[in-house]
Amino acid sequence: MKVLVQKDLLKADLDRIRLIEILLGIFFYLSQIQFCIESGNYFSLIWRTIVSIPLAYLYFRLRSRFFYSLWTFNFIFFTYIAIDLVRTFWMGYSYTFLLNIVSMVCLIYLTTTLFNPVFFPFISWWEYDFRNFKDLKIKVHRDDKVFDGRLCDLKDDLASLACFEDLDFEKPLKITVKEGDKIVEASATILSKRLYSIGRPLYYGIKLDSNSSILKKIKKSMKKNRVQNAR
Repeated sequence: MKVLVQKDLLKADLDRIRLIEILLGIFFYLSQIQFCIESGNYFSLIWRTIVSIPLAYLYFRLRSRFFYSLWTFNFIFFTYIAIDLVRTFWMGYSYTFLLNIVSMVCLIYLTTTLFNPVFFPFISWWEYDFRNFKDLKIKVHRDDKVFDGRLCDLKDDLASLACFEDLDFEKPLKITVKEGDKIVEASATILSKRLYSIGRPLYYGIKLDSNSSILKKIKKSMKKNRVQNAR
C-alpha cells in the first residue's frame, strides 16, 4: 500500500498534526517523569524511556505512511493513559494526573484530526466486490474523459473517491451525482491518493469546491443510497 498527499495544499493540516504530536510526546514523557518523582521509583524511568523510544518510532512510521494499524496503536495508547489516569487519581499523584489529562486531550484531538476522508477514508474492508459496495455511484469528469467512480466517505466538504483510473494531482476534476431526475455537479481538488494491490480501486481524498446546497444534496444522495442497499 502507498499513500501520496498534496503537501502544498495540506501544509496547514500537516503542520498542525506535527505540532500536536510533539506536544503529546512532551506531556506524556513529562507524566512518566513526574510519576517516578511522586512515587520515588526513579529506576523505572530508565525502562520507561527505553520502551518509549521504539514505540515513538513505530508511531511516526505508521502515521507518516497513513497505515490503518495506527488506529490500533492509538487505542492501546489511549487505554494505557486512561488506566494511568485512574491509578494516579487514587494514589493522589496530582501533577501526574494533570499531565495525563493533557496527554489524553492531545491524543483525542490528534485522532479526530486524522479521522477524515483525506487521510483515512472509511472503507468497508469486508466487501471485496467493487460492484457491491454501499457507496454512491458517480461519474468522474477529467478533461474530455468520463469514467465511473464511487463516493465511499463524506465529511463536511472532504470526500473519498474510489475509481480505477490513475489520476494525477495537477488538474481539478468534476463529479456528477444523479439525484432523482436531476444531475448534481461538483468540482473537486485531489488532496491524496491511496494505492492498494492490483485489482482494487484507488482511493482519492478530495475537497469538494461547491456551495453548501450542493453538498447537502450529495450527502442526501449518499444517505439514501446506504439505506436502500442496507435492505
